[in-house]
Amino acid sequence: MFDYYLLEEAYEKVGIEAFQNNLIRLNETIEICNETVDTFHYSQELYDVSVADNVKVTDCIYYLLPDKQFCVTVLPRLLQKLKVIQRIHNYGELCNLLGANSAFWGECFQNKLGYCLCCSDDVYSFRFLKAKTVVTASTLSMYANVLFKKIVLCDSAYSNLNNYSQQEFKQILERLLALDNYNQSWVLGDFAPKNVTLTTSLNVSYESDKTNNNPKLAAKRYFQLPNGKREYFEPHIKSGNFRIHFYPQNSEHIIYVGYIGPHLPI
Repeated sequence: MFDYYLLEEAYEKVGIEAFQNNLIRLNETIEICNETVDTFHYSQELYDVSVADNVKVTDCIYYLLPDKQFCVTVLPRLLQKLKVIQRIHNYGELCNLLGANSAFWGECFQNKLGYCLCCSDDVYSFRFLKAKTVVTASTLSMYANVLFKKIVLCDSAYSNLNNYSQQEFKQILERLLALDNYNQSWVLGDFAPKNVTLTTSLNVSYESDKTNNNPKLAAKRYFQLPNGKREYFEPHIKSGNFRIHFYPQNSEHIIYVGYIGPHLPI
């Protein structure tokens, strides 16, 4: 889904220690990334790059890296995780070969643009901005782990999204992102809707006693969690002509979204 290319020019004359530090950051980034989402590539020509005067990448990798333990135990496994492809010279070639969701990885770029990455934070920012730009209702499940950190959409919610246009979906996505952003700060105590209303632009409320005490109406608000258990999704976000019903799990501080659609019967 996302591809990264180790750009040769970004390692020219950076110095041996800087080159090593970049490889360490690369390894840490790959370790915390999802191999089904992120693929890192390089060209065999990278080995001929001079990271210092008369010191090529090949010499660094096999003889000159200061951290010998990293060189012996980590680096061989790291190189196996990289995919070898033809050399890429510029951003146009990058996109043509690997697609629009691709970026350069390196240590020192002449111009540090949004698609020039050198650490895990860069990767996270790049993925989020790209995913937010290209995601649609039909592909949200594919990008969910990139866009959301602490909310989970249930199957029922994904099905609901098929009923909306792309413009309407973008409005819904903004509400979901705002809910996820709030939830990243919810780390203590039980869920409190007033805190969401006070700290975000979201309007969160609960159902009336009349609705909660009516078995037929209450049944419309039960949805299945990913683990198969059904819960009562009472709290909801009001936005225009649609509602987002969710279930805040207080023990883990995770919010599950079970319904996105018109106002449920009252």
